[in-house]
Amino acid sequence: MPTTNGLAAPAATARASNALLLSKGVARLEVTLKLTTAILALAAGVYTYLGVRELLNGSPTTVFFAAVIYSVAVSVGIYAFWIFLMQFMPHVVDRTGRALMFGCMLLGSLMIVAMSSWLNASALAGAAAIQQHLAITVQNYTRDLDTANSNAIAAQGLLPDIQLASSRFSRLADAERAGSLTGTAGSGTVVQLLT
Repeated sequence: MPTTNGLAAPAATARASNALLLSKGVARLEVTLKLTTAILALAAGVYTYLGVRELLNGSPTTVFFAAVIYSVAVSVGIYAFWIFLMQFMPHVVDRTGRALMFGCMLLGSLMIVAMSSWLNASALAGAAAIQQHLAITVQNYTRDLDTANSNAIAAQGLLPDIQLASSRFSRLADAERAGSLTGTAGSGTVVQLLT
């Protein structure tokens, strides 16, 4: 391209050099993204394996293979999901497409949490979390049992009062039958009410 001042050629060379540097930087970032995502997916898979292994019952072989298959599925799902989104995100330029992409990202994140996070927490906390949960449950049951026992003891304490009232009412009924209560012998209102 002919120029009068001779500055266009160096500027074009500088732009080409900057574009090459930027392209190399993006390529390095893509490698870093893939490596980082793979490491995080592997870590999630390991803890998912540990969580699934602790929760499953059965023969050791069945538990091992079930835990491995589930944890591999979680790892691959996490890796593929995030790499897929990160590869497509720069190419979605309109506002609606970006909103849909973020919606998919949110839904996928919730699915990943549902798939593995509870199992990861269970694996990280291990038996201590289960023991703490059991301790809280036993505390609640003990409190309820103490309350029921207190109510039973209180009810037993009422028994002498109930027997005393019963004997009083029986004496009143006998007195009415004999005629000493109302002056007339027979079964009147008190006897009918009490019987």
